[in-house]
Amino acid sequence: MMEQGIQKNNWVVFTLKSWALQYGQQFFHTHCHIPFPPEFSEDSQTVIVPIYYSITEFLILPVLLTNKFQKELKIIAPANLMDTPLANYIKQRGLNSYNILQEPQRWTADLQQKKTCLFWFPHETFVNKEQGLKYHLGLTSIKEPLNRINNEFEKLFAKENSQEIKTYLFKAHIYPSIFDENPLETICNISYEELAYGVLKELNIKGTLLDKNHLLELVFIEYPSPLRNHASDEHSKKVFNIFKERCSPDFESILLKLTTNLFPTYYSRKNFRNRFLSLLQVIIEKHKGPILEPLKTIYEKVSTGESFPAWDRMIQFLEKQRFCIANSKGIRIQKTISFRKKPIELLQSVFFTNGHLTEKEERILQKIKWTPDFMLSHLIARKVHEKDMAIFEDDFTRSFHPEWSKDADVGRPFFQHVLGSRIGIVLSHGYLSAPMEIKALANYLYRQGYSIYGIRLKGHGTSPLDLARSTYEEWHSSLNRGIACMRARCEKIFLCGFSAGGCLVLSASANKQEQIEGIISISAPLKLQNYAINLVPTISTLNLVLKKFGGSGWELFDHHPENPHINYSKNPLAGLQQLCLLMEKTEELLSQVTLPALIIQGSNDTTVNPDSANIIFQSIASEQKKLVFFNRTRHGILNGPGSEEIFATVNQFIKEISERKNITH
Repeated sequence: MMEQGIQKNNWVVFTLKSWALQYGQQFFHTHCHIPFPPEFSEDSQTVIVPIYYSITEFLILPVLLTNKFQKELKIIAPANLMDTPLANYIKQRGLNSYNILQEPQRWTADLQQKKTCLFWFPHETFVNKEQGLKYHLGLTSIKEPLNRINNEFEKLFAKENSQEIKTYLFKAHIYPSIFDENPLETICNISYEELAYGVLKELNIKGTLLDKNHLLELVFIEYPSPLRNHASDEHSKKVFNIFKERCSPDFESILLKLTTNLFPTYYSRKNFRNRFLSLLQVIIEKHKGPILEPLKTIYEKVSTGESFPAWDRMIQFLEKQRFCIANSKGIRIQKTISFRKKPIELLQSVFFTNGHLTEKEERILQKIKWTPDFMLSHLIARKVHEKDMAIFEDDFTRSFHPEWSKDADVGRPFFQHVLGSRIGIVLSHGYLSAPMEIKALANYLYRQGYSIYGIRLKGHGTSPLDLARSTYEEWHSSLNRGIACMRARCEKIFLCGFSAGGCLVLSASANKQEQIEGIISISAPLKLQNYAINLVPTISTLNLVLKKFGGSGWELFDHHPENPHINYSKNPLAGLQQLCLLMEKTEELLSQVTLPALIIQGSNDTTVNPDSANIIFQSIASEQKKLVFFNRTRHGILNGPGSEEIFATVNQFIKEISERKNITH
């Protein structure tokens, strides 16, 4: 039987060397949630079998598991998967390998090594991501891959040895999404020439499956019966249910549960998204452990409109399965759902309550289903605004300075909603300032019938010492909260930022396309009039030297603002460093900005070099863009004489874009 199996299937057994381990770790930055079995038996051979796998698991999991097991790990894989330039490249540097077909005696010897763990990728169960999703969600019977594994098991492992083999099955879950771009799928297609020129060192893995913000979860179960016995329907169902109970909730399953729970009717994109966010928020509040942060990442991506390819791919998957019909405006849930189980039975797995929903959980699901859109929108927006306000109140209390802090009303973020308004505008103030700086513009636009959210950038509106502890990434998070609140209430959004806020909306718009109709940048700095900004790196280095020898260095500089009742009178060096980073990042991303844009600049700005506006205008890729200079001799052009003219220009731009796209208030 063994010889016959070897003839039909061509396997390679390989052991990773130290170089290959280092190579794998170079790309493997995920944090892992792996509930390993207590101990693998030392008195029997151990085999680990993935129910399904992708090229990701094939290349990464052996590296991870090698570091975890007490036993020596040997990997069994189909020989054809190793026949790539990258695999050959690694084999030349870090693999001991042999072909079972060519060296059966060596294979027999490995089977007799009790302290060796065999990690086996079945030849007939290599599947793509969509097939894996179907197995994971139960859309395809797990009996099919289990039977294929059974058949191969009989061929690969001799009958006389199989009784002594202790077998574990496992599934891999990657968060936020198994649909995320995976650089390892790309590098398998790298040519020998590219490898020779060091292309591996130039791979950009930011924001991908291997990013540190992602989670890889492996779920192991000891196989309940010998693999050589073909799985019955009941046995296969039992195996799948064990996996389902032990797996954390993921993006795909949550979106599927929502789709099967909704009425068979039409939902606008906002309506559908709000219901998904409501369900996701409940799961986040209930769940603990490593999965919590990836779920929060998904929430922020979906709520703010950040580029999230997994969302579009999952909608396409649902369409392919005939769960819904989607277009740019909305989603229609189909009347016929090709599930054998009732939707409520599928929803039960979201809460992991051993197949039973509590009364409270069932009420939550029904509430999401039955709550009118306007009420759901209100609840989500209110929760975001309340969180934003709580962050400010905490920062203000913690950082209050009797001399440098302004009144709390100066720094509070504000939300002005026009009932029934379809257009919302998110406004951002500038560096060293506070929401009061954009209040006059906000009031003007509110009177025109638009809903307004005035954000408070982290570290602002409190004290300069608070700003010294803040980063430009946190300023982006502040902007995202405003966008999330407005997207919950309005169909279409415009982003408008003054000074550093202009840089924020420009850089944010590079990866936020859905629902964002246009951007307005007012006096955004890429260059400053004060050339002392170029000395910031030197001063920072000097500070480190002074502190090393017991000196105090320079942390705060005097600032003489145009609006002393709003702006800080002290400028922290750490804040200037973050401003420089924001300006650099914005300039890098300008070519990715494609939304309609209005660029406004004072021609005699005393703070921002007016050339900044020309650079922005020429660098953005927007087809609809407009550059307007105003003859002003101050930086703070949103307050004081002549500000109404600027307000009217902003309003006219919003009207033109809205009319062109047939958007009404």
